[in-house]
Amino acid sequence: MIAMAICMATAADASGIEAFHALDGYWRGSGLELTIDPHRAQARLDPRRPFQWEPVNIRNVEGNMVVFTIGPRLFIAYVDGDDLTLTSPGTQQPSVLRRIARVPN
Repeated sequence: MIAMAICMATAADASGIEAFHALDGYWRGSGLELTIDPHRAQARLDPRRPFQWEPVNIRNVEGNMVVFTIGPRLFIAYVDGDDLTLTSPGTQQPSVLRRIARVPN
């Protein structure tokens, strides 16, 4: 029973890590630019401030949907390859972004 619980937790952690790494990159679109560096668990929302990084925390993963925070802001993302649909509480419309590159390790 304990071994089964450990295997289930490990599988959930692995899918969360996979989803987090799917967010890796420089994303642009809908008047928004976002950089997510999963290797360092940090992100940047303002491209004019290249040294202003904030912590990224995964809250939930369900398939291709990832709920995460960047600093105090909550986001819900649907990842489909190099396309990202991003919503945040208080926004009227989702933002559709395209990955333009991955963040170098």
